[in-house]
Formats: sequence, structure tokens, C-alpha cells
Amino acid sequence: MKQRLISLLLVLCLLAAVPMTGFADDAQTLNALALQGKPAGLTLTAEGGILITDTFNHIIWLLDSTGFSPVAGELTGTNDYREPVGGYQDGDRISARFCNPWAITPFLDGYAVSDRGNNAIRLVTDDKVQTVLLASATDNVTTATGLATDDEGNLYFSDSVEGRLWKMTEKGVLSLYAEGLHSPMGLCWMEGTLYVAETGKNRISAIADGEVIPICGSGEDGFRDGRSSKAEFSAPQTVTAGPDGTLYIADTGNGAVRAYCGGIVTTVMQSDGQFWGVSPCGLLVKDGLLLGADSFGGGLFYRQLEEASYGDISSEAWYAGDVSTVSALGLMKGTDKGFEPDGTLTRAMLAQILLNAAKMQDRNLIVYGKADFTDVQESDWFCSAVGWAQQNGLVSGVGSGSFLPGAAATRQELAVMLYRAQEEQGDSGALESFRDADEVSSWAVDAMCWAVQKGIIQGSDGCLNPTDPVKRAEAAAMLVRFYAK
Repeated sequence: MKQRLISLLLVLCLLAAVPMTGFADDAQTLNALALQGKPAGLTLTAEGGILITDTFNHIIWLLDSTGFSPVAGELTGTNDYREPVGGYQDGDRISARFCNPWAITPFLDGYAVSDRGNNAIRLVTDDKVQTVLLASATDNVTTATGLATDDEGNLYFSDSVEGRLWKMTEKGVLSLYAEGLHSPMGLCWMEGTLYVAETGKNRISAIADGEVIPICGSGEDGFRDGRSSKAEFSAPQTVTAGPDGTLYIADTGNGAVRAYCGGIVTTVMQSDGQFWGVSPCGLLVKDGLLLGADSFGGGLFYRQLEEASYGDISSEAWYAGDVSTVSALGLMKGTDKGFEPDGTLTRAMLAQILLNAAKMQDRNLIVYGKADFTDVQESDWFCSAVGWAQQNGLVSGVGSGSFLPGAAATRQELAVMLYRAQEEQGDSGALESFRDADEVSSWAVDAMCWAVQKGIIQGSDGCLNPTDPVKRAEAAAMLVRFYAK
């Protein structure tokens, strides 16, 4: 067992140098070396190593540039099912005993571990393990599950039984941080905000001044990407942040890893039930890799995070963030010349964007049929997208049976297509303040009213410019405003 575990983690040591070809192949490689344990929590050490909690063997492991080694915890005897039973013992790191260690985070001069089987928080330092909190000896605390540390060194932990979050200072002073949550589990601290996976409410929330603010997830048990308020999760257990501020969520009930960025939720990885991620738990972003622990299947998985980089996009451009978001979401892609921010968005491109958005929200979407337009051929790259959009009433022809796929999409046309893709109505008086409101075509008035009211289309110098062609950078900004609403 130990040799197989070492082999798996040594593979991970080399990930940054190994070309990534496809996640399915990578997952199979890791599965073949699957860990005979149940990894749950992951955290980085100050030296760049990775600490891993193992809830099956009740041990903490270290993976660093020199290889793999046990950090804390002693292998114990087994029960009738040949499973390690764990225990509870402070003292020397290697002879100390844990029972179901789950989360791990830097704290004081070591690392705090939520020892769920003992309802305790243990501190692992260079030479010993000691208990810093024992729930049975603490008023109002039932258990400790998720852990996070803020920029000042304070420790936060979730009591998933009582629905509370607690704060512990470096001096051990304990105070209630938030309550009224639904089975809170994993925690993440980022830029002054504490994020929590509310497993019992199927959502991710942020804590501000003791108030619980849902940021993504409708609260319904399901599996749906899209706008944060309409996205659906199933018992998410942990949440972590990437260096760009993206939140990555272990959507455990769905066997998936999801991402929250720019007000939109997307699926990064989804279990196929065979190779990986049967029950994703701990997550960690390191050197452009998203690493995760499968707490049920007994292995680690990874994926290289792709960052959209275009030579014709300056980081200082007003649309840089929007381009990055639509690229990450798969709504828009670059061309052989870059992103071409000042290039014109064609009607064919717009149809493809609408199809990409539909696939983002429904991974099982089946696209069939062809477009009923004389100028759209089956061999055209946009044929299926135009056909799908036509069948769903999102696009229409321009007369004489033509679609004009290469023609520039106008601002009002983009508004109409987005309007048809949602179910809300706009304020009929939303256009009154614009000097060129009378230039909006009659068939686009309702859509333009809605787009203006929602802030998707914003005027320039008091004008809407409804018939102006849409530039690709402008389309990216409008799409982000639409899907983030």
C-alpha cells in the first residue's frame, strides 16, 4: 500500500514538467496508481510542498521536491474489516494518533488539522502534535470540520452540526463568527472575505460582518452551470481560490469540480464514474495546476488550468477582464490572429456563442438538424450552431431565405438574441433618455429596453447606436454583463 501511495505522489511531483494531453488520459494514469487511502484535505507548506490528510489511514503526508514522506500520525491496528481504527494521542509527530483528519491549514508555527473523529483541532509542528481545541471541553462547539486562516494568522473553523463558524486568535481566544448556516464544511479565506461551502444548502456563501451572503448556488439540489443565482450544486464540500480570484468548488454530490468567476458558474471537471473524482473533496491550486483529493475513490487528480492569453490584448485594456472571462467560460475563442478585440462580430459567430452558452448550462445538450437558410451549408463551421439557434427561435433570417452569416451583427441584433435566450421583460421607458431611441427597429424595441435596463447595453454620449456593428471586445463585455446578472 505504502509503495503504491509513494508512486502516485511522485508522479504528482513531476506534473509541472509533463505535457498535458487530455484529462481522461491523465486521470487513468493516476487511477492506475490509486492511493489505498482516502485523501481529504490539501494545503501548501511555506517551502512549496503539499500536505495531505488521509482519513482512512489517519495520517498526514508531505509531498515536496525530495519525494513523499509521513509527517504526523501512526498507523494503528485494524478492525474486523481490515480498516485502520485511528486513535487520539498527542506528543511526538510520528507516534501521535488521529481519527479521520479532514481539513488542514497553516496556523501558528505549524498546521491546524480538523480531527473529526475526535471532534478536535490538532496542531502539527516540527516536533509534536498537540490539541488546541477539544469540542467536548468547549461550550457551544460540537465539532470542527472546515478550516481556514486569515492574513493576520487567525484560525476559522466550521461546526457543521450546529451551523456555526468560529474564530480562534493566535492566543487561543475563541469567538462566534457567524451562525445560521446549513451544514457548513469547507472554508477559504481570500482578500478579507471568508467563503464557506454550505453543504446542506447546496451553495457557496461569503461572510461579511457576521452576515451570511450567498454568492453562488440557487439552494436547490441539482447540476446546472450559468448565472451564480441560478447555478445548482449537490452537497459541495470544499472551496478554494486561485491566484486570479477564481473560486474552485468541490461539488461532491455531483462528482464534479466547478468554478465561480465573474458571477458565472462553470464545470471544470466532471466524473465519468470510472476514472476519477467519484467524491472530490480537498482542492488546491499550485503552479497552474488544480489538484484535488477523491475522498471516496481513494486517489488524487489534477488538471492544468488554461489561462487565455492573447498577444493583441493588453492587460490595461478596459475589456481585458471580460475577454479573459468569456474565454475561460468557453463562450468566445480567439482566432489565428489573436482575439481581435476590434474585429467585427459576425452573425455566425453570435449563433455559435449562443450555442456555447447553452452547452455551458446543459452538458447533455444534443444538437441536431441543419439551418434552413440558402446561404448556410452543411460544410460550414457554423451550420449546426445556426441550425440550433433557428430551431430554438433565437435567430431568424433577413429575407429571401438568407441568414447572412458573414454579415456584422449589430448592437440591436445582439440584444434581440440575448433577450430571446432569457425570460424577463424590460421597462418600456428605458430608451427615453437616449437621443437616437427612434432609430431602434420596431422588432428590437422590447429587447433593447430590456438590455438597457439590465445594463447589458450602455449608451455612448447619450446615444444607443443600435445599428452599429458589434466589436468582439464589446460583445465580450455584453456577454459578461448578461450572464453575471
